[in-house]
Amino acid sequence: MTIVIDKLSISFEGKQVLKDFSFSLPASGVVCIFGPSGCGKTVLFKCLSGLIKPDSGEISGLKSKRLSMVFQENRLLPWCNAVDNVALVVNENRELARAALTKMELTSETNKLPAEMSGGMQRRVAIARAIVYDGDLLLLDEPTTGLDAELADRIMKILIKSWQSRLVLLITHELTIAKKYADIIYTVEGPPLQIKNVSE
Repeated sequence: MTIVIDKLSISFEGKQVLKDFSFSLPASGVVCIFGPSGCGKTVLFKCLSGLIKPDSGEISGLKSKRLSMVFQENRLLPWCNAVDNVALVVNENRELARAALTKMELTSETNKLPAEMSGGMQRRVAIARAIVYDGDLLLLDEPTTGLDAELADRIMKILIKSWQSRLVLLITHELTIAKKYADIIYTVEGPPLQIKNVSE
């Protein structure tokens, strides 16, 4: 089932971030929203995830879907170690959490608190949390932040492989990542967010 975004509009502090924004997402594949920081990509992400309610318009096709998300911020609980941060989304199943952290090359970091890890390690904990939740749709907002090129490549391959036959929405300002992993790239500009062109 496709996801349809129909005439979404939203304003923040008097600035129009989305204005009658419409497009649709396929049932599967990797779709990338590519554009500069500040153009409205993250606002669209938050609308899709249900964190922001638009002023007008609607999104259809998400009802009953489970969403795995990697936010622009890592959103880790500072008082929980890596394995506990991941286990939160799978009913405290630490075995599943450890397996996801191993995929992220963090086997030896499982007992560390976020403050004891580098930014790149924290990013991978956030990605492990999305992997272990195993949703119907994977939403990625700048997933390679804090990762060097070689590590980013390994992590993206794991993510894409994990969501085969499902939909991945990748939001990024990194053209190399977009070209390498997306089936369809929407180049956008704004605000307000608008599609500049589409490449397949």
